[in-house]
Amino acid sequence: MNFKNPLLWTAFLLYLFVAGISLANHEMWADELHSWNIAKGSQRLTDIFRNSRYEGHPPLWYIILWTISRFTHNLVAVQVVHLFIAAVPVFLLLFFSRIPIVTRLLIPFGYYLLFEYSVLSRNYAIAILLASLICMLMRRNVELKNAWYYLLLFLLTNTHLLGALLAGSLHVYFLFLQWRCRRSLGVVTGHMLIGLLVALPAICLMMPPEGSMLGARRQTVETFIIRVKTLMQAPLLSMLPIPAWWQYNWWNTQFLLEANSTRLVRVLIPVFSIALLALPALVLKKDKKSIALFYVNLILSAAIALTVLTLAAARYTGFIYMAFIFALWLYYEECALEGWRKIIVNVLLLSHVVAGASAVVKDIRFPFSNSYRVKDLLVQVPKDKQLVCDYWAVNTYSAYLDMPVYCIDVQKEMNMILFDNDLREKLSDGSRYTLGLQKLQQTAPFTDLFMLSTHPPGTLAQIDSVLNRQYEIILVDKRDGAIEKFSNLYLYQIRVR
Repeated sequence: MNFKNPLLWTAFLLYLFVAGISLANHEMWADELHSWNIAKGSQRLTDIFRNSRYEGHPPLWYIILWTISRFTHNLVAVQVVHLFIAAVPVFLLLFFSRIPIVTRLLIPFGYYLLFEYSVLSRNYAIAILLASLICMLMRRNVELKNAWYYLLLFLLTNTHLLGALLAGSLHVYFLFLQWRCRRSLGVVTGHMLIGLLVALPAICLMMPPEGSMLGARRQTVETFIIRVKTLMQAPLLSMLPIPAWWQYNWWNTQFLLEANSTRLVRVLIPVFSIALLALPALVLKKDKKSIALFYVNLILSAAIALTVLTLAAARYTGFIYMAFIFALWLYYEECALEGWRKIIVNVLLLSHVVAGASAVVKDIRFPFSNSYRVKDLLVQVPKDKQLVCDYWAVNTYSAYLDMPVYCIDVQKEMNMILFDNDLREKLSDGSRYTLGLQKLQQTAPFTDLFMLSTHPPGTLAQIDSVLNRQYEIILVDKRDGAIEKFSNLYLYQIRVR
């Protein structure tokens, strides 16, 4: 560690400045609001453990959000806490790793650490923080080292399913390290069993409860083919995440995958994918432990992608890239990169810096989400008229108005969405808007009312083909043009025909 290096302090302060400016200009989108609503809508801590299971996520991030919500319901507090969580692993990397200075300076400004895992307030940054602490601890002699290690491993498994996979990969490195230190087979086996026991609570907490939409999903040949195709794109999304900069809705795109209309690009895609998968083996070949860390994570991610969680989004595939960064971190504890290997790694990191800069600039210039503009729309609702929401707009209303609202889809008043069977059944009904309005009319008769929705007019007609026959749907106003294309808002007046 070198706390006197002004270059490292400059880099860290620059990271804080850029990430802070980005967060201050970032409009939180539906998934961020959804997690927040679950946390503040849970009265007791025990409710968090129950409600988060409907998400398929372990509870650590929700516990953090729940704690914040006990003091304030201001979303700025969530972003401030998240900035702190995102900044700590950058500090640890800069001041505690043995990675060369130039390489170390590039990593924080890459796409994932600068945007996905800092600007978007979700349960990913906490996983990166805990993995960074494990990397710092792994090769140092500290008191009660194993106790600290397993505590961090336990917490890491409770961040996210992908965090649990990362924990497993780091534990494989730990087991290799124990074996190389000439520990007996019994000791290594004991550590293996402890690792499994540590992961067991998270596995139980991630299992969807009875009545969950997640548990109701079925694998078909068509969905499996889609999963395979998505998995084949993961190397490009994770290791070369430069978005399609020419597209307004650039998020979760990759420039080669979006520009595959020419024969040359179609040939380059598999070539680049194979090369990116082989790169860690070539770069880290002097240390089998680091190679094992990366490829165990890759294999586990592939297994999950084919069965549970498709790697269709950058925030998911980014864990593959972060496994490479952590493998590089631990690699430099024993070895060093020289010549073309060092150059290739820096070129790869430079591409991530380009991607990170592009994402930050676009997020500052254009609205990532229009959810924050909900109050602008609602001032147009007369005070004597009832307002309702469809199910995904409930997140926006609850987060920014901080009160429950009648949900047409679920046919009851709600302040958060739970992915349970009740929601699944309602969403599968081809006339759910009509049924919800009819039920509401039985208890609170109306001639017209207003509805806040995330769906444009054409989509409403596709969802409910009966709606326009019984009700007149008038678009009153809208807030569209969000980068995240499903985070626009539409205000409708609905009149009984």
